[in-house]
Amino acid sequence: MSLHFVGAEALGEAMGGSPRTLEAPPGETLHEGEWVLVGVYCACGSRTACAARTVRVGDALRLSFTERDWERIGSFASTLEPVRSARPSEPPTSRHPCFGARVLVIEDDDACRDTLATMLLAVGLVAEAAATVEAATLLAGRTTFDLVIASWSMRGAAGPALLSALQHARGLACAPMLLIAPDGASHEIARSCPGPTDWLTRPFRAPELGARVFGLLRRAHLPPSG
Repeated sequence: MSLHFVGAEALGEAMGGSPRTLEAPPGETLHEGEWVLVGVYCACGSRTACAARTVRVGDALRLSFTERDWERIGSFASTLEPVRSARPSEPPTSRHPCFGARVLVIEDDDACRDTLATMLLAVGLVAEAAATVEAATLLAGRTTFDLVIASWSMRGAAGPALLSALQHARGLACAPMLLIAPDGASHEIARSCPGPTDWLTRPFRAPELGARVFGLLRRAHLPPSG
């Protein structure tokens, strides 16, 4: 799903409405509560992407963003230069190659690992799974992964220790990462996370997982703005 703005003023005006929500583009078929990947495009060519959940505000459905994603959009808006000649932005001419991306799942719970792999396959990704960081490192030595999904509470390498192990693992250190965490761990993760890292708390559904994954993949491959 794409949102197009002429420039910073138009985006700022759109962000000044209902708190942490943006108007959904006309013509989109949306259902209350579903998660979607939203691309934000401006006429200058700059763009960003993040996940959003559809919520009902009055009689309309709007796109609701988490606090960190709302701040990301605000930071994006602050980097845009004022537009001198109003010109409608054009949709991107090429689709980012997210579909078919290779994702490594690191999860020591067999059922959770299988569920994650199944969800990823359902949204068009290639998934390989490992039960330990050591096994994940061996897999990364044989092939390149576009994204790592890891459980924040793995036995033997949990929380910050997990992050440290992955950051020093050959073939995994530079990959963007999505951490799967129990409810209530968000503050600890926010303090510990490096750059291209996001997190998702249990329980979650496949559309929400897909939105987070595609958001990370897209941001990892977007050229720098400006």
